Parts: sequence; structure tokens; C-alpha cells
Amino acid sequence: MRATTSGVTHKNQVLFGNNIVLNFIESEKQKFKDVSFYKKTFYDKNNVVGDVALNYLNIIVESNIEKALKNIILKEYYSCESIYPYLGDYFLTKLFAGNLSHKKKKMFSKKSQNDFLCQIKSKHAKNIAKWIFENVCLKRSINIESYLGEDIAVEILDDFIFKCSYDYDFFKNINSESLKNYKFVIINGIIESVSEIHHLLHKANENKEPYVIFCYGVSEEVKHTIIKNNNMGKLRVYPVCLNSNDENTLNILNDFAVIQGGSVISSDLGQSISQEVRKDLSIGNEIKFIHESIIIKPNVSDKTIKAHRDFIKKRIDDAFVKTDVKLEPLQNRLKSFTSSRLNIYIPAVLKKDKKFIRELDYILRFLSSLKLVHTAVEINEEIFYIPTNYINISNEKLKSLKTNLSNIQAFIL
Repeated sequence: MRATTSGVTHKNQVLFGNNIVLNFIESEKQKFKDVSFYKKTFYDKNNVVGDVALNYLNIIVESNIEKALKNIILKEYYSCESIYPYLGDYFLTKLFAGNLSHKKKKMFSKKSQNDFLCQIKSKHAKNIAKWIFENVCLKRSINIESYLGEDIAVEILDDFIFKCSYDYDFFKNINSESLKNYKFVIINGIIESVSEIHHLLHKANENKEPYVIFCYGVSEEVKHTIIKNNNMGKLRVYPVCLNSNDENTLNILNDFAVIQGGSVISSDLGQSISQEVRKDLSIGNEIKFIHESIIIKPNVSDKTIKAHRDFIKKRIDDAFVKTDVKLEPLQNRLKSFTSSRLNIYIPAVLKKDKKFIRELDYILRFLSSLKLVHTAVEINEEIFYIPTNYINISNEKLKSLKTNLSNIQAFIL
């Protein structure tokens, strides 16, 4: 196989074989891997993305294996291009570069970074912006907090953030502190009376340990009893009473169960609340409550998390062909399983530096604008940030894009 300046440059010239060729490709994958590995013709790491497409289009094949494979890849290339401008380049980069490392996932080019940084005069703000550009991708949310230290500190967290509506009255007096090594129970229903959780309240009073109850509501009697005893210091019991009218809470109890290594109590399974809370409850790692959000540090394996993410992805794929299933709640659930954030701690003394604060605000606004003009597309656990100022991706096109890029995984060396 050798490169030349002449080659296939237009989609009308691409020939794609029938099922015989497809079967032939399936049986000859390993041979292609060997060919591409040893000849090193396909991909040069020094090329920019656009050059990758041009170089591959100009490759002349020397065998039936290479010819058949080139045809199938060119078909996918043009298919991606028809979905979204420049996706053909992303397709080939994904194919020949393999899975890109975290360090290679830059927000934008080095020149663009330098042009932006030249506008920042404050040394502290410039250092923060430079660090963000080199170490953080767009999917990570950024929070700024002041503290009494002398240095600017950064903290990257990969806890899971669940955005949902729940009754915050139970959490007003814990000052957004994290609960660690808490016992929890997940109830698919409403707690009607104190007697249903009497055993739990009794144990909480004895051991003073924190308890978290996930459910779809409690009666006024239960709410009054828990808040009163919490305020008196007798209990540390925190019901997460989800809003059953919020579509984003549908099936979220299963997500809470997976991330914490627990299970859901349901009357459909013949379970009763009073009996289940008498058993030894599961213990969570760490949890934090803020308005409209719950942050959970998982205590299960990455394999378990990935399996549940794959399950939600499958539900999303199925929803594309069903008119009675809403996509947004499913997509929000999946987003909760991929959330990560960056905390930047600023010395309190710097808050008095108006120039620094103004430029830091400018940096954050700029990063926010980037998120608005890019669409994050996740394929095989890798995030692609694609500019949305070219064309809006419909759900149908997005599904086609994911299918195209997922199907080439078998060819990646």
C-alpha cells in the first residue's frame, strides 16, 4: 500500500461491496491490523486532523483485503460527513489514532489558547486559565471557592451529581456538610406513619449515626417528628423526599441503589418498610446535599458503574424508535453518571483584587460560552466536542453518528 497525490476525492467515485465483501472484511480484520501496523501508511501522529482525511483518501491499495477495507471505511467517512461537517475527519482520527489520551483532549488549539491568554493581564488569573486549558475538558464543571490559605489550590472530583427536586427542609441545618459512612435505605413509595420507620429511628437515637432515607415523600407526621428530633440532636436522619411530579426522578432510585451498592424496597416485591428497616442497612461512602442536587461518592466498582451506564445507553437507543418514551430524562440520568467537576480554591485576600476577580469572571464566562457552542457526543466512553455553529444535530442524526463511530471499534489497533 502506498500513498500518492491522486486518489478518490469524491463520494460518487466510491465503490462499496455487497454482503460478500462485508463477510470478507469480517474474516480478514486481523490481517488488516497487521498490514496497517507494519506499513505505518495510514496515520501520522504529526498530521493535523484535516490532513488525516486527505492522506487516507489518496492511498492506493495493493490487495483485495486493502481494497475492500478502504471502500468500507470511505463509505463510513462520507456517511459521517453527511451527518455533520468535519465528522469524517473525526471518524478517521478516531480510527487511526485509537482512543485519544486525556492529555490530547484539548479544548482548542495552542494558538487559540495563546490568543485568549494574551487578553488576561492578571498573573494569577492567567495561571488558572492556562492550567484549565491544559488539564480540563469541557464536560467538567468548574466551581470557585475562597479559603484562608495563601496559595491557589485546585481539586478535581469525580463524584456523581444527581440533579433532582426534593424536599430541602430536612437539610437546612447541616450547612451543606458531607455525610460520611452513612446508613441508607431506598423506598419506592411514601412513608405514611412513624411506626413504619420506628425501628430505624430507635437505632439512630442509640448510635447517633447518620441515616439517609430515599423515598417519594413522607406524611406531615413523619416530617414533623424527624425535623424536631434532628434539631434536638437526638437523631441524624435525613429523608430525601423526591418530587414524584418531576420526570427526572423517574427510575432515579435505581441509580441511587447502583451507585451506593444498595437495593430498592418495593411493595411490588412483597416487601414492607417496617420489616426491611429492621435489617442491617447498607452503608454509603459519602453524600452531600445542595439545592436541587445530590452529590454521591460511589462505593462500587468501575465495572458496576459502567454496566449501569450501558444499561441507560441501551434505554436511550431504544427510545429513539419509540414515540411514547421521553429522551430527556434518560439523557439526564446518563449525564449524572458522567459528571465530574473542578474546584478552584482562591485565597480570601485575592477577593479584594478587583482586576483578578474581573478577569477570573471573564475566564469562566468564556468557558461557559464554549459549552454552549459545542455539542458533547459520547462514543465508547470518549467525549467528542463538536461545534454546533455548523448545523444542529437532530436525534436521528446523532444516533446515526454514534452508530457509525461505534461500528469501527473492531478496526482500532
